[in-house]
Amino acid sequence: MYEFKFQDKLALAASYESLDNDLHAVQIYIALINEDETYLESYFRLVELYEKTGRIEEASAVIEKMVDINNRNEYALITAAEFYLFHLKWREALAVMYFIDSADFPIIQYWKGLCYYNLNQFESAINPLKESYKYYKNEDYTPQVIFLLAKVEFELRNFKSALEYAEKYEYIDSNNWEINLFFAKLYLEMDMLTHASQKISLALHKKKNNVEIIKTAARIYYKNDELEKAEKYFNLVVENSDDLSAELYSNMASLAFKRKDFNKAQLYYELALKIDPGYEAAVNAINTISKKKQV
Repeated sequence: MYEFKFQDKLALAASYESLDNDLHAVQIYIALINEDETYLESYFRLVELYEKTGRIEEASAVIEKMVDINNRNEYALITAAEFYLFHLKWREALAVMYFIDSADFPIIQYWKGLCYYNLNQFESAINPLKESYKYYKNEDYTPQVIFLLAKVEFELRNFKSALEYAEKYEYIDSNNWEINLFFAKLYLEMDMLTHASQKISLALHKKKNNVEIIKTAARIYYKNDELEKAEKYFNLVVENSDDLSAELYSNMASLAFKRKDFNKAQLYYELALKIDPGYEAAVNAINTISKKKQV
């Protein structure tokens, strides 16, 4: 009888939602939560409604209340973790997952690794991801785990391990532009410039307007002394990105300097200093250019 009572009220709330009468639906869900704080379906419906209407902070508050009251209910905790992951709330997700037994829910290890990766805590990401890889080997989650392991090893500058994981991922999905971009960055760091050029060409073929690909192409061609290509892609970065760095302008300045275009080089170094007034390399380079102009 008790269950039927709640189901009837949930059905009434759903009918209000279908009529775009969200206020009445919210009132019913809140009343049901207050009547029985352990009945999870009321929380789930209210969170879903808040998400649907863009009220994410209110949805977060409902999730937080559900976890506080039902912190021994793994179904509630898993749902909370999924919510936080979806909304990129990495710290909140980790806090919830602390109470979930990964033996019962192996996916937790992958989720932990994902959170630590996005928090730039790469050392903490390694072990849960390796545990996840052991569990999900040859299963649906394998590609995601392998690629994330490759990225973490890259950030830790363990390039040999990163390459091994990337090659495993490529064997599963060689057409993904992201793996070609990753290989290009990795080979660039390993000074394997021919390989880097090949991979960035593949990435550009798939996503020619992707800013991260364009930036990487510019760096590769610059380091490989392919100056015309480097200049082309540096200019494309400036045209397509709102996030311009002092390092970018410094590279463009260095390229102009190599071509003995000292006026353009100085202009780019000055742009670098506007972004980062303490950028010592740019200050020193401008002094060098000034001396060359005086000769």
